[in-house]
Amino acid sequence: MEHITLIEKDHEDWQAVIGESAVKVLNSNNITGKERERILEEAVSILKSCGNPQNKSNNDTGLVIGYVQSGKTLSFTTLAALAAENGFNIIVVIAGTTKKLVNQTHERLNKDLDIENTTKVSWKPHKNPTKSSINELVSDLKKGILNPNPVLLITVMKNNTHLRKLLNIFKDGLNHQDPKVLFIDDEADQASLNTKASKRDENEISATYDTIRKLKSNVKNHTYIQYTATPQAPLFISILDILSPSFVKLLTPGENYTGGKQFFKRNKNSVYPYVEIIPNDEILTNENIFTQIPKSLVESVMLYYLTVVIGALEGERPQTHNRTMMVHPSQLTMIHSTYKIWLDKLKERLLDELKLSDSEIDKINLITEFSRIYEILAKNSNTLPSFKKIIPLLTEIIEGTPVIMSNSKVKQDINWKKHYSLILVGGQVLDRGFTVEGLNITYMPRSIGVGNADTIQQRCRFFGYKKNYIDMCKIYLPRDSRNAYRDYILHEEYLRERLSEFIGTNQNLKEFKRLCILSPQLNLTRRNVISDDINRYRMFKWRSFKKINDNINFNNTVVKTFLNQLNFEQMLDLSDNTRESQIHEGCIIPASKLLDKFLLELQYKDVNNSILLNHLISLISIFSGLEGDMQNIKIINMSQGRERARSVDNNNCIKNLFQGANAKTRYNGDREIKSDLYVTIQIHHVKIKNTNKSFRTFAFNIPKGIAQNIITID
Repeated sequence: MEHITLIEKDHEDWQAVIGESAVKVLNSNNITGKERERILEEAVSILKSCGNPQNKSNNDTGLVIGYVQSGKTLSFTTLAALAAENGFNIIVVIAGTTKKLVNQTHERLNKDLDIENTTKVSWKPHKNPTKSSINELVSDLKKGILNPNPVLLITVMKNNTHLRKLLNIFKDGLNHQDPKVLFIDDEADQASLNTKASKRDENEISATYDTIRKLKSNVKNHTYIQYTATPQAPLFISILDILSPSFVKLLTPGENYTGGKQFFKRNKNSVYPYVEIIPNDEILTNENIFTQIPKSLVESVMLYYLTVVIGALEGERPQTHNRTMMVHPSQLTMIHSTYKIWLDKLKERLLDELKLSDSEIDKINLITEFSRIYEILAKNSNTLPSFKKIIPLLTEIIEGTPVIMSNSKVKQDINWKKHYSLILVGGQVLDRGFTVEGLNITYMPRSIGVGNADTIQQRCRFFGYKKNYIDMCKIYLPRDSRNAYRDYILHEEYLRERLSEFIGTNQNLKEFKRLCILSPQLNLTRRNVISDDINRYRMFKWRSFKKINDNINFNNTVVKTFLNQLNFEQMLDLSDNTRESQIHEGCIIPASKLLDKFLLELQYKDVNNSILLNHLISLISIFSGLEGDMQNIKIINMSQGRERARSVDNNNCIKNLFQGANAKTRYNGDREIKSDLYVTIQIHHVKIKNTNKSFRTFAFNIPKGIAQNIITID
């Protein structure tokens, strides 16, 4: 195998060789062409940011961010293979918090690394090693003559008990063998961080975090790589924290990836072709208890059975394909049981009715309902087999599709090769890190709860490499959850864009300004892992620039120049009592024009004004690249540019910028002069009472449907 050496300009002393092991990983996953080049390039970039294993000591922490279900495991497996052929002799993968996830990761590593058949690396795999394994581990390292390049591959569960055993192994044996360690923390924002950080007491730290901290302290030559799709917590913990990353890398998904932008991206017509809404009265809660199976669940299951038949007609079979439905109603196992009972009874009813004679009314009604649901699929695809071809196969497919409950109380491994189709019912087990093979229909009647952005995003098992069968995919969600995912995309893409720009500066990540946008309906992350104060600038409803004498002449010129470029129309129905101050004019412009011709031209010296302007620029910059309501801006020239007298307070700020309501003139007040769909900019011409001073300022309103907050940290 020919070795390829890649040298980065800024790390010419630390060369990375792509050898047999990394190539095998990609071969085992049938990765070729540009995607192969991308994965290798990104893995080499991550490795090159790690400390050189030939150094006497390293202790860097890095953060690698991918999308949910986009191939993070393949990335860190490739990274592990590269590390093994470039001087690291111990690879520790800190896997999930459950046995299922640890087993899934361990088996995937063994398979993809082909550990039994490597020649350049003598892999020594261990899962959850105990103290009794020390002699064996040390012996493995000493067999360098008979087994060239021995590399320990340790997969360990992410809990304090197993991590403490690993810590003892390093203390008692491995530290005498000059270990060069790469720690890979999968789902690094979960369980690893200090869940008592908000108490700001150095003596109060969570157990798992404490053990990870001691691992880093006791292993002199290591790099700790955090992998996650939800980086909010690692980014916003204190930069003094030992797990605060010093560098970041972004993973790029392959061409067949379907994620948030595919399912939830805002569009002109607010149409989401892959999402169906679950009515609120069909969501089982303590306040809404019912005993009949929800109609939306019946529809989703029937739609799922249709997709399975279509897959079978297209030649899909067990061993090579899966079509799976996931029902994710709650974290409570009691509710899982309720849904399992409903699904079993539904399956029984469907089979009974399908076996009736064609003339029986129950069967006629059932076939009619299947036909209606077939049309739902047909909206996204024009290549479906005819409905007549599907009906004869329904009985066989329904009979062969088991309903399996998977939660903390049901210890049942799923044999994906045995079943082509199956329906999974579960909660947290089906959340973070768990791969549902061939998932195409999701029924998730869960609200956003407390609204932690990273938590709800990790439920998105319906993301993944599904472009080849995207027309067969549907997600059933409550409206508030649909909207939360829609809003999360803005947050995620803005954060990734800022990080991408920062990566180009080659600065330490601790210099990165912790700032992002976030829907008012969501929280950034779990509050208990954040020790610093998070500032939330609420960029909705009315905000204004009321400070006078703030670069007044310069900004007056900017405002006048901007107004002269617009074509206004009078926008108020007049009454006999309407006053001149209540007659306004308005127009609609694109967000890009507001940004380039107005906001970026303004200059404020006052700190509060400057911060507010920068936050508004950030939001409008994002809106300018979107479709639909966010792209339009309503500009209102208040009183058609006439001066309006206002008083100032002791802080040199306008007391009341907005004119109030007036019943006599049928005027609802300035605050009601706005769009309910678009960002509204009101431009005011203010005359300071008892002075000769006048200046132009503005206020803005972001309606609830598109509102965002700016999140920063002190």
